[in-house]
Amino acid sequence: MEYLYKTTSQITYSEYKKFNIDVFIGRKNIMVWLILDALWLVLSIISRDMISMAAALLWPILLILVYYISIKKAYASNKIMQDIATTFEFFDTYLVEKSTIGESVVEYSQLHKIIETKTNFYLMIASNQGYILPKENFPDGLEEFLRNIIIEKKVKYKRR
Repeated sequence: MEYLYKTTSQITYSEYKKFNIDVFIGRKNIMVWLILDALWLVLSIISRDMISMAAALLWPILLILVYYISIKKAYASNKIMQDIATTFEFFDTYLVEKSTIGESVVEYSQLHKIIETKTNFYLMIASNQGYILPKENFPDGLEEFLRNIIIEKKVKYKRR
């Protein structure tokens, strides 16, 4: 049977970092953290607590630093996935993922969730594992096809 759409993806550190931020943190969560930290800073200024002020200023920097270090460490520890080119072939009811390390078939109904951002689709096969699909590599019609999978298969969908 001939595939309907075909696209490729390469898991670079940049794409992996974007995936982690989009899927696990989310832009809304970052805004909540910043607002709470700003409130903490304002309360520290009002109470003239210098230690609390310093902590409020350093806390977001420390969180970001630790998070980026952990992303880099996770990416570096998985040598097999680094810079690997993956091909995705989309059929009516399933997709085939092919790379140099193997091939897998995933029924659309088995997808945990589909997340769409401005630049990517993330096809989540578990709550903490997914395929990274940059939209820039999409052939005409693939975006709409993925949105129809969401509707037809009742896959959880999140737009970020």
